Amino acid sequence: MSSFAELGLKNDLVAALEKAGFVEPTEVQSKCIPEAVKGKELLVKSKTGTGKTLAFLTPILEKLERGTHSVSAIILAPTRELALQIESVAEGIARPLGYRVLTVYGGVSLNPQIESLRHGIDIVVGTPGRVLDLIERGDLNLHRVKFMVLDEADIMLDMGFIDDCEKIIEQTPEEKQMMMFSATIPIKIKSIASTYMHNVTYVDMNTDETSIVENIEHNYAISSSSYKFSTILAYLSKYKPKKAIVFTNTQRSASMLNHILHSQSINSAVLHGGMTQQKRRIAIDRFRASPEGMLIATNVAARGIDIMDVGDIINFDAPEDPIVYIHRVGRTARMQNSGRAFTIFGYDQRDLIYDIEEFCRIKFRKVDLDIEKFKGVDFGREISKFRESYEYKSLGGRNFGRDRDRGSSNYRGPRRDNRSRGGFRRGPNRRPGGERQQQ
Repeated sequence: MSSFAELGLKNDLVAALEKAGFVEPTEVQSKCIPEAVKGKELLVKSKTGTGKTLAFLTPILEKLERGTHSVSAIILAPTRELALQIESVAEGIARPLGYRVLTVYGGVSLNPQIESLRHGIDIVVGTPGRVLDLIERGDLNLHRVKFMVLDEADIMLDMGFIDDCEKIIEQTPEEKQMMMFSATIPIKIKSIASTYMHNVTYVDMNTDETSIVENIEHNYAISSSSYKFSTILAYLSKYKPKKAIVFTNTQRSASMLNHILHSQSINSAVLHGGMTQQKRRIAIDRFRASPEGMLIATNVAARGIDIMDVGDIINFDAPEDPIVYIHRVGRTARMQNSGRAFTIFGYDQRDLIYDIEEFCRIKFRKVDLDIEKFKGVDFGREISKFRESYEYKSLGGRNFGRDRDRGSSNYRGPRRDNRSRGGFRRGPNRRPGGERQQQ
């Protein structure tokens, strides 16, 4: 389809979409919207960055009854950032049509959310924990819901939210239209679909859980822990990424790296689950609005954050699980743009290089970096200054590097013949990077 008008949508909705900057539907939108408008429930498997948000919002807005201001649609998302992102898209289209949208999530006061619900809301976007809290308090009634969406359903499963989701589903009428969107469809998600959904249309965008968009260049370097700061500075010096997300495995590691980069006059901001929601939102908004800079983040940003102009993903800490690598690098090369990924592996993580290559079906390229010119930087002094800071003490002070955001995976070594996770076996006498070792 070359336009939303060709999908048979109402004129005022098409006008609202065009005013918000949406003129031509993506492939997933072209496949999902007509089916959903017909009333079919959808189980959609699609990569991140393909336009899934509009694929479920558009049919809801096409069919939603106007003027009731009672909760008619509920959209669940695994993280606050994704919920707010969905809200930002929904507001731009729904408000001109007369619909009210509210986002609810934890980490902030309940009172403003409760007050908004009392004044009447058409669409609620929220994280499962806060939605369930509002239901149990009697402040959110879902008995009139006609549409329900589970976005990034597989990550909600990974983060332990799926039981909450089922409790929320049970608070909605049986006669409603459900849509589930996910980059992967594990058995538990299929079970929920078969239990709660009827007349299901399965939309598979020709992807599987191990797929990564082809237009990403995958680079790596190997470094000891004492030279990781020199390594990342050498990479930044050589490749000069304009806008990048840098991933770490812990909150303190993210904050410390942010401190180190600032000491080198590099523009960066930090994002992790130990920050207040206000600070997290400010960090994302500033990063999204800036034409350049870096966002230092834990895995809280690995799913759902849709920032179109991120050119580079840097794994300062290598992901402990190959599937986490997929989620992280999915933040670049959005909507058919090209991207670049760089990962720093430790000398004890050579097996992980090969595992990621096999599981993700990619080929790493080792890059040569001049770390010598950064060995004179007194990182020890900067680390000491950071450990004396309030920020470090607020994150626990001791046990440095053990604080993980909810949802972080723990890698337990290579998976052998695990069919649900890619079904690969380690080849004989293989070197990390895919080269066969000479006997």
